[in-house]
Amino acid sequence: MAPSTPPADWISRKALLSLHKSARARFVWVNIRHALPRSLRSYTRRKHRAIVLWWALRALRRNPRGNRKIWHDLVYGWGNPRWSALPEYLDAIAAAASATSGPVLECGSGLSTLVLATIRAGSGRVCALEEDAEWAARVESALARHGLTADVQYARVRRYEHFDWYSVDPFALPVVSLVVCDGPRGSTRGGRYGLLPVVGARLAPGCRILLDDTARDEERHVLDRWATEYHARIELFEGDEGYAEVWL
Repeated sequence: MAPSTPPADWISRKALLSLHKSARARFVWVNIRHALPRSLRSYTRRKHRAIVLWWALRALRRNPRGNRKIWHDLVYGWGNPRWSALPEYLDAIAAAASATSGPVLECGSGLSTLVLATIRAGSGRVCALEEDAEWAARVESALARHGLTADVQYARVRRYEHFDWYSVDPFALPVVSLVVCDGPRGSTRGGRYGLLPVVGARLAPGCRILLDDTARDEERHVLDRWATEYHARIELFEGDEGYAEVWL
C-alpha cells in the first residue's frame, strides 16, 4: 500500500507541490529558474519530480484506469524520458491490467513496474525480468519508497540456439494471462522473440501480450514470427514508438 504522506526527506514539500498544482506558481517558476545556480536548479527539479511522481501514483490508486494527466505526470516524475514507457503504452497497460486477474509477467522494468504494482496491489503478483542489475536495484528502491510490491528479478541475457533472451527457469515463474514486453533491449539477437519459445508454457490460454516499440523493424519481425509459428493474433497501434496487442 502506498504511504499516506511522502517520505520525510522530500524537502520543501509544500513549496514544491505548489509548483506542481498552481498554474501561477508554475509561471513564476519558469521565469525565475534560470536565475538560480545550476546546482540549485538541478536539486529543485529532482525534488519536484519526486513530488509529482508520488502524487501521480496516488491518483492512479484512486483511478486505476488512469488518464492523460496521470500518464504525463508519471513520465515526468520518473525522470527518464528517453527510455520510459510513453503515455499511450502506459494507458494500454492500465487497461489490460484492469481487465485481467492473476500474476503479470513483465519483460524489462521501470515506470511500468510501478504502474502495474499500483494497479494490481493486493490482487496479483507482478514479476519483472531485468537484465541490468543496477537498474533492477533502482526499480526495487522506487517500489519500496512508494510502498509498492513487485518481484524484480535480475536475469542476464544469455545465448539460446537461434536467439538471445533472459536466463530464467520458466517453471519458477507463475502462470500468467498478461505479459508486458518492453525488453530485452533492442540490440538483443532475435529481439524479443524469445518470450514465446522460452516461457510459452507459462502463458495461460488466451494470454494477452503488450509488445512495445513496434515502430522498429526488429519488433515487426518478431510479430511476424509469432504470427507464423504460434498463430498469434495481432493488433498494431501506431505512435511515436508504437505497440501491439498480441493474443495467443
